[in-house]
Amino acid sequence: MLGVGCCGSARLTELRDDVVANRLAAAYARLAPMTQTRLNQDAFAAIAKNPVFGSDVAYHIDGGSMSRGMATMTGWLAGPHGRATLELQCTAVAGAWRVSGLKVDGATLL
Repeated sequence: MLGVGCCGSARLTELRDDVVANRLAAAYARLAPMTQTRLNQDAFAAIAKNPVFGSDVAYHIDGGSMSRGMATMTGWLAGPHGRATLELQCTAVAGAWRVSGLKVDGATLL
């Protein structure tokens, strides 16, 4: 069984690292199938330009919960544009956590 800690800043950092390296297909593959269904690759490429995914942004998770294969993590991010709260949602898919949602300062990004 996957632990809630496995859906955290590491998942978001891996997604960001793929975006920064212009590996958008790899970043898109980190999204849960339900997220891919509502967000096509072109829409994801536009979202990937958001400063939240900048190489100089750090993510910190300080809490979370898990229920029925879904994890919701809360914390904050900090970068050149300041600090913001974040809520990261992950879904267990084939034994691994995949990103299914991201809110920054309460606004839905993914």
